[in-house]
Amino acid sequence: MNRMGCNEMVIWSTILQRTFQRRPQSHGQRILLTIAILGLVASAQDSSATDFASSVPDDAVLFAQWSGVQIFDHGAGAATPLGKMLADPEFKRLGQAIQKSVDWLVKNYASGDDPESQAMKAGLGLANTLWQRGGMVALLGIDTEAGMPSPQLIIAIEAGSVPTEILADVEALLGLVPQLGAPTEVEIGGTKMNLRPGIVEVITGVVDEFVLVAIGQATVERFMGTQAGSGANLASSSPYSSALEKMGAKKGTGLLTVHLNVVKLLVVVQQGFSAAMGQEQLPPPVQTVLDGLGITSVQSVTVHEQFTGKGHRHSLYIAAPGEKRGLLKLFGSVPLTAEDLVAIPADATLAKASNLDLSMVYEEMMGLVDLLAVVDPSIPAEIHGGVEEVEAALGMKIKEDILDQFGDTWVFFDATSSGGLFGSGMTAVIETKNPEKVQALIRRGIDTLFTEMGLSAGAGIQTYDHRDHPIHFINVTLGPSPVAPAWAFHKERLIVALYPQAVAQTIERLASDSAASLSILESRDFAQGRQGLTKNCNTLVYLDTPKSVSDLYAISLPLVSAGCSMAQQAGAPLDVSIWPRREVWMRNLSPDLWAVSTDDGGILVCGIGPLPVPVPSPTWFAPWLGVAAATVLPNFMMSSGSAEMPNADFSDEDMENLRAIGYVSDESDNVAAEEAVPEPETLDDFESKLSNLGVHCQLYAMQNREAYPPTLDDLLGPDGPSAEEIDLGQSCTYIPGHTSKSSPQSTLIHCSNQDGSGWVLRVDGTVVELDEAMYREAVGHAAP
Repeated sequence: MNRMGCNEMVIWSTILQRTFQRRPQSHGQRILLTIAILGLVASAQDSSATDFASSVPDDAVLFAQWSGVQIFDHGAGAATPLGKMLADPEFKRLGQAIQKSVDWLVKNYASGDDPESQAMKAGLGLANTLWQRGGMVALLGIDTEAGMPSPQLIIAIEAGSVPTEILADVEALLGLVPQLGAPTEVEIGGTKMNLRPGIVEVITGVVDEFVLVAIGQATVERFMGTQAGSGANLASSSPYSSALEKMGAKKGTGLLTVHLNVVKLLVVVQQGFSAAMGQEQLPPPVQTVLDGLGITSVQSVTVHEQFTGKGHRHSLYIAAPGEKRGLLKLFGSVPLTAEDLVAIPADATLAKASNLDLSMVYEEMMGLVDLLAVVDPSIPAEIHGGVEEVEAALGMKIKEDILDQFGDTWVFFDATSSGGLFGSGMTAVIETKNPEKVQALIRRGIDTLFTEMGLSAGAGIQTYDHRDHPIHFINVTLGPSPVAPAWAFHKERLIVALYPQAVAQTIERLASDSAASLSILESRDFAQGRQGLTKNCNTLVYLDTPKSVSDLYAISLPLVSAGCSMAQQAGAPLDVSIWPRREVWMRNLSPDLWAVSTDDGGILVCGIGPLPVPVPSPTWFAPWLGVAAATVLPNFMMSSGSAEMPNADFSDEDMENLRAIGYVSDESDNVAAEEAVPEPETLDDFESKLSNLGVHCQLYAMQNREAYPPTLDDLLGPDGPSAEEIDLGQSCTYIPGHTSKSSPQSTLIHCSNQDGSGWVLRVDGTVVELDEAMYREAVGHAAP
């Protein structure tokens, strides 16, 4: 086998960790391991220097081509950060170590004479071929003439001087498929090929130094005909060539190209439906959904990956001429301005700016909800009814009173100057139309939330001034809170962050006379990256790739060490010293930039970065560790005896919230009732019985216009509880008259104990045992 590049480390480390500890013994295990290797390697490919598009018919449904890793050894690929990384001595040493491990894998798992070992060897050989060489896959259409629809699929692999060896590996793997018969020789277009009959007809052979694998003889004939110039090819078709031109594709620099002909895809779907159901047209409901989503307005979708001067250019183009409909409207259309980007600080590690009218998005989403009527007419009514209930609870209209108060510019960023550790600097800067109305909306929303959650006694809003700007934040006294959400206004912009310090830092910059010079607009890396992107973009994303790689490297060391230890335990020649130094990984890296633009022809998403894929930092997903810690800490303190109940007068609702976060336990309420507590199994049975009745009451309300049953006897029936299940004894009382809109903490059933304490089933279905004082209070407020 040839030398392998650094990206194979991802593949082989996974294989080593999962398979080296136990040698596969069964035929199925060997096949699965072979398929896993093929899938992982094939998914890591880039795009081919050979223009396979000239050999594919112009009406192909799907086309994809890639190149092998040898493209990084010379030309444009060698000049990229990844090419330089692969050429570094430490990465070459890593590749050599991986090669030794692969050889060890072949020796131990694929060196036998049995069919399974030979298949494993063939799979490894084909995986290495796909890694090293270019190839393509194309779906030309669906053949419906033979009765059962069959895909016209073809795969071509650059074979060079070893086509026979590659074909042998392919044949060995196909021999493992039980649904395929033994190969027979056929002649197609003057070329001898192998045909395997079965549920589909598989053709294999060598054509012009390409190894072909196809389904159906007609597929091979079409490919050969186009290759010979007898039919129009994809490379010269307008949708394909126009998309590549829009994406700035340059010949000889491509790594990956994928083209989906949406118009032909819909035709194929219609043909398949016609063959299966005997109807020429798609059902009207399906056509309605496709039109509503805007899918029928899309001509094609093309993806292209190529080399640039500093790395890689990633592009996606959706060809959709004319007015955008359905989901396409969510991409936005109004270009960003320099003033919009001033809100992003120069030291941002992650940033996104977009122009998007949320009020319009809401209308589009409600329109898409109406499309669900073709599935079930009751679904849109239920969703709209739920929205109306939310609006009634808020006392506001979502669109008119809330979304219409915001502009279309939304900026998000994380920056070192704002905190920047574990996402603590995450900040949003949002354009508003009326700051006073938005401030009132925020206060009203928070007050409603506090009331609904019963947190009024444990949290509140505090305000202080910074540079004459009032900064408001949520101050929690109920227990340890890892965040203190804050907000403020600077002119027409709403600033929101996890902490008031981040809001103050943003105000400090925006209020400065030199705000533009403190923004990302003055970053050289940002300016250079934007030069290769479309100018009139409505969305822009910035990613500090060097920081991401640095963060991942710190995590990788213990993982690599553990993985190598496991590999050595199985006998593989790997140890942690093969891992290159952080400096080698970081060398030549630059940030990633992505932009989205919309014009009359379609939608273009374009990105430029140092590596084939963007690399996010794991620290941006870590703020929730603080939330988890804040949840665990009170329980730990309580279990260790170091936490005491704060000296405060809490209501029943406050006590329930304290229990929910683990700050107090039920024992604090039930000290006076300890002697009356029944045996554990009896206690559990009674609590379960009450809880089950609560569920049946809620189900009854769902079927009876939200009204709870007049009596528990009304629950009896085929789908309800039995008479024994509703018999709670003389000490229990059911409170009629409640509905789903009753207060969740209202008492539905109360049952007294001999010592004055008692059990309570609440409207929301929770069951609690209360001491004498709290039980009397619950009974006193039992009326709906």
